[in-house]
Amino acid sequence: MAALTSLPAELLFMITSYLGNQKDILNLASTTRALYALLYTHAFTSLRLDDESHYQLTRLTHVLATNPECARAVRILQFEPSVSHEPSDVPVEEHVKYDGGVIRPILERLVSALVYPSDATKKKKDTNNNANENADTTVAKWEASLKEGNEIDLWVALALSLVPGVEELSLTFSYGSFYIRKLVSAVTLVGPDGQEPPFNLSRLRTLSARWCDTENGVPSSYILPFFRLPSLREFNGVCITDGRPEDENDLRGDGPPKDEGYYYYEEDYQPYPEYEDDPEGYFRRYPGNEGFSDVTHITLRDSNSEKGFPDLIRACRRLVSFAYEHGELGGGFGWLAPRRFYGSLCKHKDWLEELTIGYDAWASGYGHPLESEFIGSFKDFKVLKRLRVRGANILGRDGKMPFDLLPPSLESLLIEQFAAKNDQNLIEQLRELRSVVQSQCPDLISLRVESYQGETQPQEDGWPRYLDRITSCAIELVDCA
Repeated sequence: MAALTSLPAELLFMITSYLGNQKDILNLASTTRALYALLYTHAFTSLRLDDESHYQLTRLTHVLATNPECARAVRILQFEPSVSHEPSDVPVEEHVKYDGGVIRPILERLVSALVYPSDATKKKKDTNNNANENADTTVAKWEASLKEGNEIDLWVALALSLVPGVEELSLTFSYGSFYIRKLVSAVTLVGPDGQEPPFNLSRLRTLSARWCDTENGVPSSYILPFFRLPSLREFNGVCITDGRPEDENDLRGDGPPKDEGYYYYEEDYQPYPEYEDDPEGYFRRYPGNEGFSDVTHITLRDSNSEKGFPDLIRACRRLVSFAYEHGELGGGFGWLAPRRFYGSLCKHKDWLEELTIGYDAWASGYGHPLESEFIGSFKDFKVLKRLRVRGANILGRDGKMPFDLLPPSLESLLIEQFAAKNDQNLIEQLRELRSVVQSQCPDLISLRVESYQGETQPQEDGWPRYLDRITSCAIELVDCA
């Protein structure tokens, strides 16, 4: 042990990074006073909660509340999917720790700061006594929810309010997720009287979010409040769906609405031609909702959008990377509609470097006409380097050969779900692309063409087949079969 304690702090931190379990780090820290002084706080830099009994979360919240130094040390905080599921065999409240002397002051501070523009008129009419009574009622209601443990969303929000230095956050949303949304909105929306926010997330750079169930998903409107954080640069979502325009009415109360609906749009609507990604005219009515976020990277896996996520894409000032993989979520939109992303993406044609629009690994489409729509030309996307699209969305257009649609800056092109054996026109277009690719895209390093998984493609005079290297361009055509 003496040899271990004599090591430099940087080396000890490197060793503990391989332990992977916070409990192991704390056990190591407890062996000597020297290691405790060095490693105890360090053990809180990266936290992952995956205990569905809520045991970890409620106890961690108390530790963070009573140890501000540990709370300030948190840089990575992950709430895994199982946190949002209630145990089926043991009552939740038996696993919940609640110390009113520790938690109630935090609740009082949070509730006192929950002021929204929509509440301003009402609050100004209230007397101080009425305001205090309302706050006390809310605190009592939230306290009861914390003790019961059924509203695990409230425990997550409470823990989140204690970690001002968190840089990477992973959340699992469940039905409603009222408390997280309410508290984050209080942080990012300016109150009518200049109230101080109840806490801050001034260092958060990466947000990951996923849904707790196999049906429905996280509405994009749940994510938009995070996009207002000045420090946020990256959003990674799993099972994200179309949300309605943000409605403050949902967050006016002191608890989740009794019957919160989930908002999906009719499958057969006809979008306005000039706003194909904005069928309801939302951004024309509320132009202020564009370009308010410094998020530069968005990745959406197994997600589902009929509108093309205009709220997320247009919220960004300068989007550098966007990836969307359409998933077949229960209750969501059935098929990929790539054209509806194009209008919003054009807002970022001067900055977008990487773009993916396609199906995820478990979805392949239904043959709906929207799936095969021409996505649009990328000729004017000045810095686009990596592009991944389905063959039907970029090939097979009369008078629009693929080399007329690609920017000179392109370095990597992946054309997937390419059904060559059913359409000789597509094969001819790929042959034409090969013949001019070096002159049209001089920076191209890699071209990959993939079929549908499990589908055999012709290998003789058909397509795809391996191409010889063209001077500096290594072009590879790959069959997935």
